[in-house]
Amino acid sequence: MFGLTAKGKLFANNRHLSPVPNTRILTSSCTSFLLTPTHLLFTTQTFLKLIILVPGIEGPRPPITQAV
Repeated sequence: MFGLTAKGKLFANNRHLSPVPNTRILTSSCTSFLLTPTHLLFTTQTFLKLIILVPGIEGPRPPITQAV
């Protein structure tokens, strides 16, 4: 599951959408995101980032920072 706070923190977790233990913060400057069955795309003020979703215990891979 993924969640976005009003202050721009994008969270990923299998069970929770709030900042609790075992919740991973993907970014603290997210302005929008789109979830597909295989990808998570999100924007910040200056970047469009893509995460390829890979099933597994560890969850999604961290984003790769690259200017677009």
